[in-house]
Amino acid sequence: MSISTDSAAATIARTRRLHALDALEQAVDGRDARPLHEVVADNLREVWRNGGKKHDDKAGLQPTAILVRDGFVATTAEDAHGPALHRLIQSKGLQLRLYLLLLFDAQCRHAPSSQVRNVRTVSTGNGPYRSWSELVLSAPDHRQKQQPPIAWQAIRRRRERQIKEAMRALETTPRLLDIAMTTRGRQRRDYDKPTLLAEDSNPDAQSRYRITTDHCFAVPREFVTNLWIFALTDTEIACYLALRWAHQQTPEAARDSFVLLGQHREAKLRLTRTTWDSVERLQAYGLIQRTDDPARDPVTGTVQSYRDKWQAGEVASPTYAFAPEGIRRPALAAMRHALLNPVAPVRPNPLDVLLAAPAQT
Repeated sequence: MSISTDSAAATIARTRRLHALDALEQAVDGRDARPLHEVVADNLREVWRNGGKKHDDKAGLQPTAILVRDGFVATTAEDAHGPALHRLIQSKGLQLRLYLLLLFDAQCRHAPSSQVRNVRTVSTGNGPYRSWSELVLSAPDHRQKQQPPIAWQAIRRRRERQIKEAMRALETTPRLLDIAMTTRGRQRRDYDKPTLLAEDSNPDAQSRYRITTDHCFAVPREFVTNLWIFALTDTEIACYLALRWAHQQTPEAARDSFVLLGQHREAKLRLTRTTWDSVERLQAYGLIQRTDDPARDPVTGTVQSYRDKWQAGEVASPTYAFAPEGIRRPALAAMRHALLNPVAPVRPNPLDVLLAAPAQT
């Protein structure tokens, strides 16, 4: 399955995503005009190799995957707050990406159970570590034209502002970050001194973040180093994390093909059907493989006589599998190929569906 060509709305959405990709690919952050996405990718790989300390060739921890607590994605039906992921995708901004980037950075520099501390400033400077602005990919609004030579400077200022706004957002409603206050002059937030809080924190209960291997699911490190973290939308990221969580909940012997039941998605993950529609795009980008019930319409997702067939046990839940080679590809190029080469969904042959149905008695 690939991105639908079925409607005018699909064409508009595809065009909008291509314009957003253009903006990311054309953004620069310096007078040498080297593409920002290349700079950020190199810097993130440096963080993975040695912790992101400048001019340090000593190999670091180099984790193969980033571990995320289950509580970031899933909770009980009785939880009044819901998981942090559910709350983060309800607001606009960089906060979801920044929080995942904070986890990536922490696990590239610290072993499990050790105390995590921030070593980075927001703005680029002369410190020993790469700044947050050197690890974040963003671009001006692609609907606004900017003229050189100030374009790269405006992009840098905007990115630094986005990072601070995201930190402030993470400190408030989700309560996933604590930001120290300045000690001199007028009291204000010191964005260079944030304290990372655990993924399952909420407005009523927080704990300082420590790396753990218990009750976690794994996200391949390429999700960050190949820039999927910045190329995907918030809802696409949410669907990808939800599938990683569901994969971990499945018995190991059955993980080649797993399910995520609708009632779990709604009650535990608090993800709406509208959000879950982004799963189709994850398949188009080559990150996952989804197999639907052959009786289900691939465009509308409907099954004729659904209630009767469900009660008779004749409706199968979709199954999912990860495509390891997909996450290893550079995100921007992979997404552009999928967007430029859409394939109309193929509907099941009605005769095949009829022949595959159980015989009626």
